[in-house]
Amino acid sequence: MKKILIYCLLFSSLTLPITAAIKDVSKADGAYKAIEKTVNTGYLSLFNDKTFRPKETVTRKEMALILSKLLTEVSESKLSLSEAELSDLTELSKNFKASLADIETSQTKLEYSSDLVSSEQKNINHDMTKLNNDLQTELVTIKKQRTYMWAGIGIGSLLGILL
Repeated sequence: MKKILIYCLLFSSLTLPITAAIKDVSKADGAYKAIEKTVNTGYLSLFNDKTFRPKETVTRKEMALILSKLLTEVSESKLSLSEAELSDLTELSKNFKASLADIETSQTKLEYSSDLVSSEQKNINHDMTKLNNDLQTELVTIKKQRTYMWAGIGIGSLLGILL
C-alpha cells in the first residue's frame, strides 16, 4: 500500500509542458497542476473532447495500467527524485499512514456495527415470525369463541321462546 501511494505521488510530481488545455478543470482548482502533470506524463489522458472528467471513477484496469507504467519507469531508472522530493514523499507517507489508520479504525467500527445490526435484524425477524404465529393462533381461538358465543345466543333464544 505504501509503495502504491509513493508511486502515485511520484507521477503527480513530474512536470512537462501541457499539450492541451483541460476544458472542465479550472486553473484555479487546487488539483489542476497535479491533473496537468498526470496528463502530460501520460499516466492519465483527456477524453476526445479535451475534458478530464475529474469526478469520474478510475477502474481497476486503468489503475493497473498507471501502476504498470510507473513500475516500468522505476525499474528502468527513468525516475529521479531530489532529496527535497524524497523528504516530501516521506512526510506525505507519514501523514497518509495516520489517515489510513484512522480510516481502517473507522471501517472496523462500521463493520462491527453492521454485524450488530445484522444480528439485531435476525432477532427482530425471529420475534416478528413468533408474534405472527401467536397472533394467528389467537385469531383462530377468537373465531372459535365467536362461533360458540353465537351458538349459545341462538340456543338461549330458542329456549327463551320455547319456555
